[in-house]
Amino acid sequence: GGMWPMDEPNVIELKDGQIMMFARTTLGRLYRTTSKDGGNRWSLPQSTELASSYSPCRLRRIPKTGDLICVWNQISADEIRRGFRRGRLSAAISKDDGKTWQSFKTIATAGLPVVGRVELEPPQMVRGRDDVGKLPDDYGNVDYANLAFHEDTALVNFRGKLLILPLQWFYQ
Repeated sequence: GGMWPMDEPNVIELKDGQIMMFARTTLGRLYRTTSKDGGNRWSLPQSTELASSYSPCRLRRIPKTGDLICVWNQISADEIRRGFRRGRLSAAISKDDGKTWQSFKTIATAGLPVVGRVELEPPQMVRGRDDVGKLPDDYGNVDYANLAFHEDTALVNFRGKLLILPLQWFYQ
């Protein structure tokens, strides 16, 4: 299928001791790879169920539950083509160390609607059209999120904003 970029990795230790890396790609999805030897060798990268633009993600383990949470720019292929590469910041929970994802939530938007989960297309090169037309007044970027936890709250920081959200909100 070609050679594609996979960069700005985010790494987390899995419950079985393996290391899992998520990284951005130009293929309309986040990709993942794992290492059984502490990061010396990695498996062949595979696409995840998480639709994404060529934007970084943040992967964390929730201390209270042990579940994984991913915060990223969840964008459909059509939205990327229309110029909204980083117009939605989303979160999803994995109870099985990143194999499957649930509880999709929109954290913030800039020009795009709030959604649960966007529809997936097969992994393929996706980029904005040369002419994306008129963009809405609230067009912008919500990206490069960071995530921390304190007791029953999550602190989500992006673009100079800090959101303090009840941890339960991510599970609803």
